Amino acid sequence: MMKKIVSIFTALLFLASFWLVPSSALAAGASPSGGGSYTVGTTFTVNIVASGATFNTFLGDITISGPVTATITKGNYSSDPSDTLGSGGKHFDGGITSATTSFTIAKISLKGTAVGSGTVTVKNVNLINNVVVATGGGSTNFTITRAPTVPGTVAVSSSTNPDQTQAYGVTTAQFAWTAPTNGATGYSTVFDQAADTTPPSTANTTALTASYDNINLGTYYFHIKAQNGDGWGPVTHYKININRSTDSTLAAPKITAVTKGSDFVNDVVAGTVKGFAISGTSVNLTGYTVALSITPAAGIPTEQALTTPINADGTWSVVFDQPIPVGFYKVTAAATLDKVTTPSSDSISFELSVANGGNAKIISNDDLPKPNLTVTVAGITFSNKNHVYWAIGAVVGFAILVTLLAYLSRQLYKRWRKGRLNKKVDSKVDTTKKPPQKLV
Repeated sequence: MMKKIVSIFTALLFLASFWLVPSSALAAGASPSGGGSYTVGTTFTVNIVASGATFNTFLGDITISGPVTATITKGNYSSDPSDTLGSGGKHFDGGITSATTSFTIAKISLKGTAVGSGTVTVKNVNLINNVVVATGGGSTNFTITRAPTVPGTVAVSSSTNPDQTQAYGVTTAQFAWTAPTNGATGYSTVFDQAADTTPPSTANTTALTASYDNINLGTYYFHIKAQNGDGWGPVTHYKININRSTDSTLAAPKITAVTKGSDFVNDVVAGTVKGFAISGTSVNLTGYTVALSITPAAGIPTEQALTTPINADGTWSVVFDQPIPVGFYKVTAAATLDKVTTPSSDSISFELSVANGGNAKIISNDDLPKPNLTVTVAGITFSNKNHVYWAIGAVVGFAILVTLLAYLSRQLYKRWRKGRLNKKVDSKVDTTKKPPQKLV
């Protein structure tokens, strides 16, 4: 009885093993794997794999349908399909040196060419190991959909800040753009002071313009990307520079002096001085702040403040309490209040020197070195080249005049002498004698 129960239990386990094993594992033969959904222009792969039995020879047919091109790469066997395959079919027939239970017969590279669907089918299969051991085939399906066409780059312009490299004295920034290629159903925009902000993928406008008011001084960026039914396009970044606007009705500050202070320090070894001031006056600029612009700026320490409030009486003074390299500088001044600035003052040159105890002073034209324009010719010094040319011209003219006078003198002498000779000849002729008369 026990033996009978064991036999029944064994049979049940055997049957259960068939129910629990996946059906794909039971199918012996050659079938394709891959398929799925892809977009036009996308390349995907379908593999033809033989399995489920022990074999060393195989044959069958591959059929491909649908809007694709195909390139077949064979497995390691002697005969193979052609390298390219369109919507038709191809027969495979080959063998391997050692029997196996799994072998990749071919890899098919497919590329979608249009919207549609298709199938890769393997049929007429025979796996052989002296005898036919499997004949199963199969199919895999694929779908080719339209490739997404997200919006293109948004081209942005600004009527208030047309040049991204320039600064403008405006407090309002206006932007405009056109719909990008592939269209747009909306836009995501951000206006901030970060150069590489990516706007969120949520549309906040469908308009083609944007405006921002009451902007403080500084550098700002307008960021925008477009959305359509296929997704979001790339981000465009537009830079603007906001500067103070110049009020030409205001008088520019005037620089009047560069003076040494009581704490003036002259460092001969370092070649620097400090403790001097640039001072000036202004008209009707109470509440404004004067800002200096000095060239070359490379000599001015970054921690040195170049601004100062204008006093109630219109005077102002910027004290240089940091060491400044000696040399020649040029400085201009302008006054600012909020977002308004005056025109710049005339440029003033000043000199910082460590000589004779150190000095800081404005350089006038009288202080500038004069070039040596004198010219010495034949031991004679002339004040400039023009005088040399005049002297040469005078000498040449004098020589011509002397030559002409000498010529005229010789001519007059010759005429005078000729007249004297003629008179002597005439005095020797006997005028009393009659001329001989002709005979008739």
